[in-house]
Amino acid sequence: MNQAAFPDVVATAQHGWDLVRALHAAGHDVTVIGSRSRYGDRGAAFPESEVAEGILIRRVRASRFGRGRLAAQALDAAAFLLGACWQALRLPRADLCICLTTPPFVAIIGWVLARLRGTPYILWSMDLYPDVPVALGVLPQRSIMARILYGIEQRLLRGAARVVVLGRCMEHRLLEKGLAVERIARIHIWAPRDHGPTVDPDYRTRWEVGDRLLVAYAGNFGLVHDLDPIIDTVIRLGDHPDIRFAFIGEGPLKAELVRRLRVAGVKNWVEAGYQPREALAALLTAPDLHLASLHAGFEGLAVPSKVLGAMAVGRPVIYVGAAVGECARVIAESGGGAVVPNGDAAALADVLVRYAADRESVREAGARARTAVDTQWSTGQALAAWTTLVETIGPTAQGPRSPTPCAAPPPR
Repeated sequence: MNQAAFPDVVATAQHGWDLVRALHAAGHDVTVIGSRSRYGDRGAAFPESEVAEGILIRRVRASRFGRGRLAAQALDAAAFLLGACWQALRLPRADLCICLTTPPFVAIIGWVLARLRGTPYILWSMDLYPDVPVALGVLPQRSIMARILYGIEQRLLRGAARVVVLGRCMEHRLLEKGLAVERIARIHIWAPRDHGPTVDPDYRTRWEVGDRLLVAYAGNFGLVHDLDPIIDTVIRLGDHPDIRFAFIGEGPLKAELVRRLRVAGVKNWVEAGYQPREALAALLTAPDLHLASLHAGFEGLAVPSKVLGAMAVGRPVIYVGAAVGECARVIAESGGGAVVPNGDAAALADVLVRYAADRESVREAGARARTAVDTQWSTGQALAAWTTLVETIGPTAQGPRSPTPCAAPPPR
């Protein structure tokens, strides 16, 4: 159950489809409920119903009032929830419902199915709501609405057969909310293992990279991402002859990034929208290294999926964020890149200049990243853990179940 579903190319759609295919391959009968709209677009891009690789997909004609205003987003979410709940109730009783978090509180449908039909649900927590809008400052923490949403969150967390978290910090956040450790399964996200029919667009030629170091930020330009130091770094290195930047994807902060770079008059960058699924493998391997970021205070509220995607193809990642965050830990433990504090454009520029001058160090960091993914954070390991969880609705072997400290600064 997720608004973004196959064949959409956003991260939650890709991870959801990988899981669906793995469960289908294990002999389970899986139905997907998603939206007819491509994520972020208006109108119906996909058919109302189809069977793909033997998997039934039912889609809701959701409204698109707009992503820019909170009230409009709430209307979109409500319209999808109503339509998806109707679709779910029209299906035969399921043994299990897996709910992601696009839109927030889609697990309400799982809760309804549990009450009406006795169907247990797993809440796959890609991010925490209303914690994210509260941390962003768009929802006052002590407001009536925030208290209502926190109450809904608590009801959904406690009603779930399991809550799947993406890392140690997210687990720590839920333990602080009072959720019992045995109700939590920690399963990492992964690099999508199959991008469909492969095409190989020569991005480096298209973007006139030449022998320069290509540094890419690819994916969602969301409000939780700390893009200011990245923008400042591009401006600082605007005249550097050996570095070129690429910004690929969409999101609420993309337009502001492009505007600021154009106003600054720098020329060493290119931009593009989301690329087709069949081109994602080429897109990930074209850069020499990738960028990722998260605002301070958001550790455990969200986990950028782009980190493991880049590492899986042997590309190091430069992460802008707190050292205690899950992505920072993965990079530090693997040696597959570098971690730069929030707001420190000078440090980020220094790291990139050093990498541009020493390409062998880039290749070595990329090799360490690939080895770490293969041995610790592979797609196979994550999907095997998911399959075990689905089949038993019991604890998974995700390492020690004692709480892992994750001290994070208070939200802004």
